[in-house]
Amino acid sequence: MISYFAYRHMAPFGTNSILTVDLGQQYIDQFAMFRHTLLAHPSSFFYSFSNALGGDMLSEWAYYLMSPFNLLFYLSHHNNYHL
Repeated sequence: MISYFAYRHMAPFGTNSILTVDLGQQYIDQFAMFRHTLLAHPSSFFYSFSNALGGDMLSEWAYYLMSPFNLLFYLSHHNNYHL
């Protein structure tokens, strides 16, 4: 791991972070689905066929998105488009 981090210039060997991988591969897609669920398809808030072969979404929202800061960010970002 140390040699991989050094090769990729990740902290403490550079300014990159391993968290950017999670951001690009997990959180951005979850935020997009959350936005789609709230604005266009609210019935998929509890259950969605996009979750593997179909499954409960509450655990997904709880794990990724249900921080009050995320909801405030969404509301402030959404309201900026309507000003």
